[in-house]
Amino acid sequence: MENVAIKPTILLVDDSAENRKQIEDSLCNDYNIIEACSGEEAISILNRNITKIELVLLKLYDTQINGLEVLAIMNQHLWLDFIPVIVICRNSDEENIVQAYDMGAVAYINKPYDRMIVRQRIKNLLSLYQKQRDMRKMLEQQVYENEKNNNVMITILAHIVEFRNGESGMHVMHIQTITKLLLQRLQKKHNNYNLTDNDVLLIATASALHDVGKISVDDKILNKPGRLNPEEFEVIKKHSAIGADMLKDMEIYNNNNKLIKTAYEICRWHHERYDGKGYPDGLVGEEIPISAQVVSIADVYDALTSERCYKKAYSHEKAMEMIENGECGAFNPLLLECLEDIHEQLIIELNREHVDSPEIDMSLLSKVADEIVEKQMGKENKEDNKKSYTKRKDLVKMKAEFYSSTVKEIQFDYDAVHDIVKLSPYASEVLGLPEEIVRPNSKNQDYLGKVNIAKIISEIRNKTSAVNPRLDMSVEVEKDSKISTYKLQMMSLWSDDDEPRYLGVVGRIIPVE
Repeated sequence: MENVAIKPTILLVDDSAENRKQIEDSLCNDYNIIEACSGEEAISILNRNITKIELVLLKLYDTQINGLEVLAIMNQHLWLDFIPVIVICRNSDEENIVQAYDMGAVAYINKPYDRMIVRQRIKNLLSLYQKQRDMRKMLEQQVYENEKNNNVMITILAHIVEFRNGESGMHVMHIQTITKLLLQRLQKKHNNYNLTDNDVLLIATASALHDVGKISVDDKILNKPGRLNPEEFEVIKKHSAIGADMLKDMEIYNNNNKLIKTAYEICRWHHERYDGKGYPDGLVGEEIPISAQVVSIADVYDALTSERCYKKAYSHEKAMEMIENGECGAFNPLLLECLEDIHEQLIIELNREHVDSPEIDMSLLSKVADEIVEKQMGKENKEDNKKSYTKRKDLVKMKAEFYSSTVKEIQFDYDAVHDIVKLSPYASEVLGLPEEIVRPNSKNQDYLGKVNIAKIISEIRNKTSAVNPRLDMSVEVEKDSKISTYKLQMMSLWSDDDEPRYLGVVGRIIPVE
């Protein structure tokens, strides 16, 4: 079958139907045109189609929200970073043209329209922005490749900590996403920190290790369902210094590895506060490295908006209010401004968050994980804790190997502790369901066509054990009104207690053929 080229989509904003028709007639053969007759309608369309629109043609004035106000709103939402805007105006509007440029417009066209000039200007701008996107991806890929082995190590260690800490498995990814968004906004807002794109990626990657020191904290304290008493809180507070010492003891740290040096800063100082009332060193203001300052806000936001064994999740709005009102400690005012600037983008990115898993070198994973944990356990001479850690590490390894296939599959992960089903991004897209389904057992409905996840979860719990965790069965999946037979492969996860506790399930649905 011949491939049909996808036309770029342009949003045309003009209050004159005659003007819109004139421009559309000259562009419709090469572009998909979405029309808006007012500034309000333009903003509404952008909100709904932000990932589809590649360029905006914007008349500077109409009777309600004018073009300059539309530019201001687009700038506030950071849309101008990836959507070029061409303003439509008269030659006599020189003052307003200059203002439009100052607000982020990249070109203008005069009335009456010269069709050839309009087409060429649009073509050039779309080509330029595409080259910029390609160049950015290329640079990010180069940095990613250079840090690939370190990133694998960090991801695995961080997930070992999460598994121990009774978290849902998304905390590390959330911290990395929030950290990256905050730093990118800080780059644009203030140049005092001289942050490069490489710095942003480095800090976001290293942020995954912020809580590695929790490896040394007793499970009973980590997963206590109620408020910690003063003695327990003092134990928890030690994790930042312990984690930093773990990293400092590594050979790779002493080889001046920049990623591990950054991880050390974040690990030790992400609980410091701008007013000096944090721990472990009571640093004040800019004494705290910017890497640790940003991760501190990211950590607090995700802790507030995520369910934990000791609390329910707060809404995004409530979390923003608590942070900005100082209920969660003192932060750099500039970073609070950055958080407010990106708060809508934050919701979008966290909802669609997906990190492509690199090929995992399990020997590297084991070597580095063992080096850190064995050193720590050796210091404290806790053989039982070491065995417990090894069992947890094996569970994480089993889970990583289970999902190691690069074939696109419908995958799900059930966390029995928090009663949450997580679908893989591919599964979410194919099935048209959210990536996270809370309390599936409370909903009497089929989530995967005719496959009821709640019933499957119950069945695997009854038919598997810590000794025999695997279960395979055939199921029917309905998609586009067609029913196909699939194979369901599942593995249950269990605690390392004397009487193992059921922790959840990982599963995938693949075509029988």
